[in-house]
Amino acid sequence: MKIMITAHNKMQKTLKRFFAQCRYQSFNTKILNIMKSKSFLIYLILLVFSIKTYCQGKTHTLSFKISVAEEVKASFTQKGRLFIFIGTNPDVEPRMQITPSRITEKHYIFAKNFTEWKSNETLSVQDSEDWATWAKTQECTFKDIPDGTYYIQLLWDQNFERLGINAAGNIYSKKQEIKLTSSQTLNFKLSEIITPFKLAEHKLIKLVNHKSDTLSRWWGKPVYERAAVLLPSKYYENPGKEYPIRYNVIWGFGSLTSVNSFVNDTTFFNWWLSDEAPQIITVYLDGELNGNIYHVDSDNKGPSGYSLINEFIPYIENLYRGTDSPATRFTDGCSTGGWGSLALQLFYPETFNGVFSYSPDPVSYKQFFTFNMYKAKNIFYNEFGYQRPVARTRIDNLIISFKDWVKFENVLGYSDTYIDSDRNLGVLSTIFGAKGADGKPIPLFNYETGIIDAKAVESWSRYDLANYVKNNWGTIGSKLQGKIYIWAGTQDGYFLNNGVLGFEENLLELENPKSDAIIEFSPNKGHCDNYSNRRILEQIAKKLDEMNK
Repeated sequence: MKIMITAHNKMQKTLKRFFAQCRYQSFNTKILNIMKSKSFLIYLILLVFSIKTYCQGKTHTLSFKISVAEEVKASFTQKGRLFIFIGTNPDVEPRMQITPSRITEKHYIFAKNFTEWKSNETLSVQDSEDWATWAKTQECTFKDIPDGTYYIQLLWDQNFERLGINAAGNIYSKKQEIKLTSSQTLNFKLSEIITPFKLAEHKLIKLVNHKSDTLSRWWGKPVYERAAVLLPSKYYENPGKEYPIRYNVIWGFGSLTSVNSFVNDTTFFNWWLSDEAPQIITVYLDGELNGNIYHVDSDNKGPSGYSLINEFIPYIENLYRGTDSPATRFTDGCSTGGWGSLALQLFYPETFNGVFSYSPDPVSYKQFFTFNMYKAKNIFYNEFGYQRPVARTRIDNLIISFKDWVKFENVLGYSDTYIDSDRNLGVLSTIFGAKGADGKPIPLFNYETGIIDAKAVESWSRYDLANYVKNNWGTIGSKLQGKIYIWAGTQDGYFLNNGVLGFEENLLELENPKSDAIIEFSPNKGHCDNYSNRRILEQIAKKLDEMNK
C-alpha cells in the first residue's frame, strides 16, 4: 500500500507541473515534451506496477519436507501420487474439500507421481514446476501463495483399484494451520491410514459381498460385488414372509458411506421402525468397489449389468427372502443413481416394475449438460467463443466452467488427465468410452484444448438413453408402460434438467404405444431437492397398493 501511495503522490506532482507549464505553451507541444520525459515514464511504470502489486496482494514461497511415519511404513508403497491440498476452511480436512463447485475461497491442489519413493527417505519439495496444479480462479505455484491463514494437508494415493483419492489404504498427514506472512519450509509427516469402510451396526442392516463369476472371468481375477441391505422393521417377526424389494443406485460415486447417514438420521430411522413405514427391503448397490457406478455393461469395466441382473440380484433375493418377482422389484436413484436406475429399467424392462429417477445425469446427449454432444466441436467453448458453464447456483450465478472443472480433474488423474481422475468426467469416460489400443478409455475430448473427438461420440451414443428409447421402442415400449417416473428441478445445479427435457421430447414422439411415463419438473428446485429415502419408499408402497386393488 505504501508503494502505491508513494507512486500516486509522485504522479500528482508531475501532473501539477504539467498543467502549470501548459499555461505558457500550447497543449500539444507541452504534452509531447512531458511524454518524452524519462521521469514521466518511470512514474507511470511505477504506478502501474504498484497498482498490480496492491491488487494481487503480497505472495510467498512454500517448500516442503515430507516423511513417512514409522507406524505406517509397513503399509506404504513406493509408487503413488502425492497430493498437497491448501485451503482456507478450518472446519474440514482439505483432502475432503475437493469439489470445485463448492469451493468459493482460495484453494489450491498440487499433485505429482513418484515411482521410487522409499519410506525411509525424506522427500524435499522446493518448487512446483513439474507438478500438476489447480486453483479455481488463477494459476498457482508454490512461489506465489498470497498472504493469509491456510490449512494444509498431504495425501499419498497408492490404491488405484478403488474410486477416489480417499480410498481405503491411502495415507495422509494431519492438517496443519499456517499463517503465511513470509516464505516458509513446512515439515509434514504421512501418518494416518484411511481405514476400510465399516457399515453401521444394526440388526436390520446387512453387508453383502458376492463373488461375480461373470466379472471374475472378464477381469481374470476374483471380483466381488457389494451392497448394503436395509430390512423392513417386521422382518424377523415374519420368518416365512417374502418382501417386495427396492434396488437403490447410490448417488455420487456409489459409496456405501451414505447408508450410514440414513441410519444416523433419527427422523428417517424412527419412521422406518414405526408401523407407518412400508414393509419393503432396500438394497443399496455399491458402485465404488468396482468403479462402475451405473451398473451397466462397459467396454472398460466389463459386463456389470449382466452380472447384476443374472447373479447378484438372484443371490440377494434368495438370501433375504425377496419375492423373486419382477412385479415387486423396483429401482431408484438420484443424480448418478438417477441415470443408473433409469438405465437399468430401460435395458432390462422386464426385470423391474418401476423406476423412480431423480435429477439424473444427462439422459439425452442433445442436451448434455449445456451443449449438444452431436454438434458441438469443443467442450470448453460454445459457438460464440464463450466458456461453457457446468455448475450454477439456484439463481443462475455461474459457479465453474467446463474448462476449469477439467483442469481440476486433470490434477486428480494419475496420467495428469481427467480420464483416470475417478471424478465425474473421468468416471463417465471409463464407463461410456470405447477401449483404445493402449487399453485405456478413448477420451471424449482433448484434456487441454477441449476439442471433441467425433469417433468417441459414436461410442458414447450407446448410452444416450433418449436415443435408446426411441430406437428400441418397438421392442421395449409395451414393457415400460406404467414403469417410468422421472423428476427434475428447473434450476438443477448441473443443468441436468436439460437432459430430462430432451428425454421427454423423445418420448412424446413415440407411438404404438404412446408412452405413459410421468416426468415432473418442479420450478425453482435444485439438484435432487425432492429426493429422499422416505419419498421413494412411499411411492413404491403406493404403486404396490394400486396393484393389489
